[in-house]
Amino acid sequence: MEKLEQKKIKEALSSHGFEDFLQYLQSPWRIFWSNFLAGMARGFGIVVGMSVVLGIAIWIISQMVNLPLVGEYFEKAQEYINHYVEQTNYTSEFQEINQNLKELKGALR
Repeated sequence: MEKLEQKKIKEALSSHGFEDFLQYLQSPWRIFWSNFLAGMARGFGIVVGMSVVLGIAIWIISQMVNLPLVGEYFEKAQEYINHYVEQTNYTSEFQEINQNLKELKGALR
């Protein structure tokens, strides 16, 4: 009777993949590799998902530029950003940094 119960328990555990699960737990490299692949898949999914969501959001915002009240706000914001980018080129700062680097290079020789 006892052997019959043990046989049933063993069959039940083996039919549900319990033995495979125990072998999986005994191999740290297998655990590491499967978790690594799962992390890569999650990261890829996040990147693709956020690209789609941001693309849709940007498309919706670009469509709002044509709306009478909201469109004016977005148009002014766009003009402000373009003006800021055109006015801020930092050329003089880059030239000053370049001159300082040349002086340091000369002093180190």
